[in-house]
Amino acid sequence: MAGDHTMAIFAAELILLLFFGRLIGEGMSRIASRAIFGQLLAGVLLDLRCLAWCCPTLRHMIFPDTPALKSMIDAVSQSAFCSCCC
Repeated sequence: MAGDHTMAIFAAELILLLFFGRLIGEGMSRIASRAIFGQLLAGVLLDLRCLAWCCPTLRHMIFPDTPALKSMIDAVSQSAFCSCCC
């Protein structure tokens, strides 16, 4: 049962990151800038330290401090970085 809960939270985190990356990226495109800048800005705004400083309760609700979730997000970010740059 705990594995199902972890996967649900991971899916919600991933959807949230993709949604805000797309949303801010589209906004940057509309003001004659590159979408990648908006996606990077979304990553900075949803960064754990920035979100913890602004809204600590929301941060713990969306991104709980579990090693399994941290390793899953890290694996996705590493594979996305390697596929873009290599």
